[in-house]
Amino acid sequence: MENQYFGGAFSLERMMWIKPNFLWMMYRNGWGEKEGQEFVLAIHLKMSAFRQYLENAVYSSYDKNLEVSRDEWKRQVKESSVRLQWDRIMILLGKN
Repeated sequence: MENQYFGGAFSLERMMWIKPNFLWMMYRNGWGEKEGQEFVLAIHLKMSAFRQYLENAVYSSYDKNLEVSRDEWKRQVKESSVRLQWDRIMILLGKN
């Protein structure tokens, strides 16, 4: 927060999550009360950048309905720096 950019304690070695659903993001970080997750950084992405991330993403877990074999999926995971994980949709009460 103090840097106002990705710097300081920011690390590319750590997984970052883009959560387009505010309520789900808040639920996942314990409504800002989990240790080390007291702050949430809001960023604005151009839709073209968001689409590019999705195009380069690999599912975070294997699904037999994917059009690739498990071995091919494992190879893609190793080569990609972007993971795709579909989360449940949260309603206003913070429940799904």
